[in-house]
Amino acid sequence: MAEDKIKYLMEEIRNLEQSEENQRRRAKWACLQKTARDQWRGTPKMDGTASKGLAPVQMDCNTNFWGGYLGYKVCDYYRNPEVFLENYLKMKIERFKLFDDDIFVDKMIPIWMGSAFEASLMGMKVVYGDHEDPWIDFKYFLENEASLEKIPELDFYHTGQMEDAVKIYEYCRDQMDDDFDVIFPEWERGPFGMATYTRGYEDVLMDMIDDEDGFAHKYMEFFTNRQIQYFEAREKYLGIKQGRINLYNDEVNTPTVSPGLYEEFILPCEIRLSKRFGGLNYWHSCGKLDQIYPSIAKVPGIEMIHKGPWTSARAAGENFGKICAIEVCLNPQTDIIRADETGMYHVVYNICRELNETGSMGYTIRANNIGLLDTAEKSIEKGRNFIACARRAIADAAER
Repeated sequence: MAEDKIKYLMEEIRNLEQSEENQRRRAKWACLQKTARDQWRGTPKMDGTASKGLAPVQMDCNTNFWGGYLGYKVCDYYRNPEVFLENYLKMKIERFKLFDDDIFVDKMIPIWMGSAFEASLMGMKVVYGDHEDPWIDFKYFLENEASLEKIPELDFYHTGQMEDAVKIYEYCRDQMDDDFDVIFPEWERGPFGMATYTRGYEDVLMDMIDDEDGFAHKYMEFFTNRQIQYFEAREKYLGIKQGRINLYNDEVNTPTVSPGLYEEFILPCEIRLSKRFGGLNYWHSCGKLDQIYPSIAKVPGIEMIHKGPWTSARAAGENFGKICAIEVCLNPQTDIIRADETGMYHVVYNICRELNETGSMGYTIRANNIGLLDTAEKSIEKGRNFIACARRAIADAAER
């Protein structure tokens, strides 16, 4: 029976959580925020131990890998509560056993609906596939101020992916024992991302460059208000006050978005959101951010900043190394999948060297979104090689 299987998986997680190896891993981190995150994202300690060769290493695979490895369709994972819960628990267990990194086992069940979630709340269609995460059927509808006013009010139970979100949450809550935390989906996408999803990247940039009618300011304010409205409805549904939030901002990238455009149109919205919810757990963009980092640093209460493969480690360290933790994410293709051990070692070594030279107090090295290669075994071997190379590079950079 499904209930017996879930009870067995819960007990295995409890045993792993109490294991000596899990305690070793947990000690590497300041905390793991109770948030409906995209994959596992812990906050490293801000105590200077990273520069001493103790930065935690993360190796995380995507749903494409796990679907092939565990034998489920990705579309079912995002829509069928039984498929989601059983396989999320299995992923938690298998990841711990497969990879000797520093990700620890916890008892949280964060429900992540995919990157299309917020767009679906604007009425945009979500496209599902058997082997890939859901995405948006891009049909831009935000043409003018009149179309902005026609966007329907948020129906917490029926708009977009909300029916699936509520169904999955309530099933998981009913199945899991009280010592497990089931976390309802959060609104993660920043206001600028919402603008590009609904109007199109080029039109949004042109609006911001020539904003004589104030349209860009109006829709940025609208999406900020809608994000706040969502969290207020979430608070009412759960009976729990919303704390710090996350902002996913992959659309923020230079030179496409200049520091001036970020300062005028995006930064005020992000400051407002941070102040409204008591800070940000995590500010994320995989884009190139060297020139925008000084402006992002004006957002109060950021606990962890993302440094992607196109942003320099030195810029991250100089702007954030002493004020918040830094999550370093490598390029999964060039730095992991297509790289040999020497290549993996050098990319991590150079990053750590620059972060250490800037006096960064806490950072983590992360390989994420690793998919299914020719075989699952090849993906696993790559992941294990990365962990060994990263640890060696972190230690060598500390001795430099």
